[in-house]
This record gives sequence, structure tokens and C-alpha cells, in this order.
Amino acid sequence: MTMVEDLIEQYFSQKDVTQRHQILKEITFKCEHASKEFFENAFKKERKLEEKLTALRGFAYYASEQEVEPYANKLRESILKIPKTTPYAYNLYEDIRAAYLLPYLVKTYNYPCFIELRNQVEKQYEDMPDVFKNIYSYDENGQFYQIRDPREVKRAIDEFLRQKRS
Repeated sequence: MTMVEDLIEQYFSQKDVTQRHQILKEITFKCEHASKEFFENAFKKERKLEEKLTALRGFAYYASEQEVEPYANKLRESILKIPKTTPYAYNLYEDIRAAYLLPYLVKTYNYPCFIELRNQVEKQYEDMPDVFKNIYSYDENGQFYQIRDPREVKRAIDEFLRQKRS
């Protein structure tokens, strides 16, 4: 069994969502050793948008633009609902705007569906108050990095929410 086959087996048996996403991310960076079917199944299995987008990145490696488009459109529909359901979902935006996800898809494939998805995400991100922006991100290799001090972020968000309530 190859390392990727072992990771795929771990992915489908893993119950912990955080661990499963880490495994999915690792497989995505080795996608030439996985399969189109794996990434399509992962997209369908995942619930969180950033995990679906991670699976879509792997799927795009194998699939045509026409095959990718329905999945990108499905993500776009979900993203359109965020301001109504979770208006300050900064963590979601920070995750999907990470260099290894949406920017990578636009840069690598330049499909109109990815460009539309990015434009929608950026519009909604820009509509959020500044206090919820540029908190953290991930680089091209999916490595986390902090942009703003977590204590300062917590203080600023608490202050924003306190003022909002008064």
C-alpha cells in the first residue's frame, strides 16, 4: 500500500473532522497519487466550505472545467448565504481566501467559475467590518500563519460586539 493509499484509508475511517481535514489537505498536495473519484467523494462527504474547497482543488487536478463548474457553483450558492446566517464568519473567509485554496484555483486553472467564486468571496469579505479582516491565513503550502496578535483580535472583536449591543 502506498503512502497516499494509506492516507485515503485513514481519511475515510477518521471520525474527527479536524484530523480528517488535515489528511485531506495532505492528500491534496499529493493529488497526482490520488484519484478523481477520491476527491469527488471527499467533496460530497465534507460539510465545511473550506474542506469542500480543498477537495475541489484535488478534483480540479483531474477534471475538466465542465466537471468542476457544478461543484464551484454549489460552493458559490453556499457562500452567498453566509452574510444572512453568520454575518461575521471571518474564520471561514480567512480559510477559503488562503493562498493554497481559492487564489491557487484561480491562478492555476483560471476557470470562470473559480473567478466568480473568488469575486463573490471577496465582495462579502470586503462588506464585513475591518475588525474581522486579516486575522490569519495559510501560505501556498497550507501552513498556518498569524497576521494579527490573537489577544488584540479578541479585544477588538469583543469591543465591536459590545458597541453593537449598546
